[in-house]
Amino acid sequence: MFHRVNVASLLMIVLMNKMEYATDILKCLLLRLVDKSVISKHPQLMLRRTESVVEKMLTNYMAICMYDYLKEYAGSSLFLLFKAIKHQIEKGLVDAITHDARYSISEERLLHEQISHSVVMLHIVQDDLDEKVQCKVLDWDTISQVKSKILDALFKNTPFSMRPTIHEVDLEWRHGRGGHLILQDEDLTTKTTNGWRRLNTLAHYGVKESAVMSLVARQNDSYNLQYSNKLQPPYNNCTLINIDYSHRLFAPTSSNYTKLPINTPPMRPNAKFKYFESSGDHA
Repeated sequence: MFHRVNVASLLMIVLMNKMEYATDILKCLLLRLVDKSVISKHPQLMLRRTESVVEKMLTNYMAICMYDYLKEYAGSSLFLLFKAIKHQIEKGLVDAITHDARYSISEERLLHEQISHSVVMLHIVQDDLDEKVQCKVLDWDTISQVKSKILDALFKNTPFSMRPTIHEVDLEWRHGRGGHLILQDEDLTTKTTNGWRRLNTLAHYGVKESAVMSLVARQNDSYNLQYSNKLQPPYNNCTLINIDYSHRLFAPTSSNYTKLPINTPPMRPNAKFKYFESSGDHA
């Protein structure tokens, strides 16, 4: 499914400057899809699930054709709708790996697990801000999810392309006089069960109501060395291999877990990496 979506998107990118040719191709493919759907058991399901390349191509084609209209007229209303849905979804738990949500509007992405949690109000202090900014999060949010919500609160009137990303900042917990602690999704305090590491949450660190937080520039420590030099974190279903040590880091799609080998050796400076697609489960 994912590969077909990518193929459709790449095809439309290639054909963007030849829209007449793209229209002819799309018409031909749609006619074949209609003929195929008519003889199927459930013809009414056509165009509902975007299961074929042509269906995703049609979505991209419509988006390109409607770009000017969306930009000039409907864009602001759609943005408000997006923000409203996002706000509603983030009221409940969202799986950090699969992105299944407790308050999802899609039944296929519904988080069925019942997990007790509570709302935590954070006070955000930044050197360039005169006043504290309040941000409502959940105690079971991962550190990356908390950073994302704080960025939304701090840069709510800033274009997304001009905002820092969660990979460019660290979350600093300020407690008492001179008490500063950098919170991370994975660190030396991360709990491991049967070879699986649970991503750290606010509850893991014991963060309580009215805690004072701040976003600071990302620090390159030994634990996050693989993310330095503008390397992005490993993508889902990919394997990161340190050639010097034949050392593997797995990033499966299991809920809020990342499988790592125990007693990971330190990485050498200037180590080379390659990404390989994972075809199945790893022992």
